[in-house]
Amino acid sequence: MANKDYTLKLWEEKWNDLEQDYKTVKSQLRTELDGSTQNKLERQLEQIGQDMNKCDNQIQACKRKLQDAALDELRKILQYHNAQLGEMQQAYQDTVKARSFKRRSTPETIESLITELLKIPKGKSDYTALEEFAAWLTFISNNNDLIRLLQQWGEEHCNIWSNLLRQIETQREEQGKNVQTALFILISYSDEAATQSQDGEAYRVQVWLIENVEQYKTARQGYRTVGLDINSGLTGDETYSWEAIPEVLKQYFEQGNVVDELPPDSEVHIFLPQQLLNCNADCWKLIKRIGMELPIGHHYKVVVRLYERLSRSYNPKLWKRKWQQKKSLLQEKASTGFKGCQDCDLEDLYYDLIDEENENVVGLKLIDAPHQDNSISIFDLIFEMGFPLALWGRSNLSESTNEVELNRVLDACILANLPKTVREVRRKSRKKPLNCHIGHHLSLLWDDPDLVPPKSA
Repeated sequence: MANKDYTLKLWEEKWNDLEQDYKTVKSQLRTELDGSTQNKLERQLEQIGQDMNKCDNQIQACKRKLQDAALDELRKILQYHNAQLGEMQQAYQDTVKARSFKRRSTPETIESLITELLKIPKGKSDYTALEEFAAWLTFISNNNDLIRLLQQWGEEHCNIWSNLLRQIETQREEQGKNVQTALFILISYSDEAATQSQDGEAYRVQVWLIENVEQYKTARQGYRTVGLDINSGLTGDETYSWEAIPEVLKQYFEQGNVVDELPPDSEVHIFLPQQLLNCNADCWKLIKRIGMELPIGHHYKVVVRLYERLSRSYNPKLWKRKWQQKKSLLQEKASTGFKGCQDCDLEDLYYDLIDEENENVVGLKLIDAPHQDNSISIFDLIFEMGFPLALWGRSNLSESTNEVELNRVLDACILANLPKTVREVRRKSRKKPLNCHIGHHLSLLWDDPDLVPPKSA
């Protein structure tokens, strides 16, 4: 504590004096030869030891009193600024992340937040998790009054508060270097009649920029909705024909400054209805650079997702279990967790995949371009069996085979780098004929159950 209680100082001084007396008597005992004097010195040591224990109990009681007072004061500060609960939740997440502590769900109240922080052991740190939380909140908050009160609290109750602030600032800089961004594009069937489409199915489009993927996963924060210009008279509930969607997304990208805010190494997740999963979304020309419109799949790591898995009626148990298996394979060659399959006899394929020897398969490699003209397709199997990964070519090649080219992709990288490798293969197809390079029509399903659109979707 920066300013110790006067009573605590007195007890600590008394304990230090007793410790010195103990050392003096013990030194005398080592050199004393007279038996009666030795007995006397031993009794002195015993008495001093008892007095030291009593002193220590008083010291601990004073410290607990001071800690309780500090806790009550911090509680009052936080409760008074309850409107900043979102900032407090983020500071809590940053604290447990920096501590590498097993995360629990984000506390929904200030009292539960304090309770969870008090459960975290101090470990080798010079500061408690609660003190570190206060320092994190000082950096995160936009409320000047809250910042001022936290500064006062830290200077009064923490041991060298300025050192703690420097420690947290260093951790913030390190975290900032590793911030991952992403873009969600959700395309769904409209339940209402089309307003922009005259015939066929109508679709809704929603877009979110995930500014901090880790923060979004743990606290559903760090994202913003990308919308169209409100001055255009649009409400966001418009529906469109399938053919119109690329042009609509161009408007989202331009008006939402998406390209400027989304680094090239970001992932773009395109959520599609199952019947449209085989579309060429990665080829949509949504990026404008050097006076040219470029395919989104050449600029970003574009992956497709199954929209139906967001439905409340879908049981995600198998999906989540397969994704957990996938995590253990991230540093292995990408081909390790994939199994080649064909869209021919789906019943045989189903029984093959539930065989014990295929328990560790987390992704499917579609040997030929998938058929979706049947009532049941390979994507039905992927959906129902919970496979989070799949790699395929949307058309069959003329000078090679899809299987050969897909094997090259999967053998070229570890699983963690597969989205990046797929992007590089797409880029290499730029000057090749459509039917001669798989990069023109390469799709990757990368369906993370922990990374889904906001509940408003």
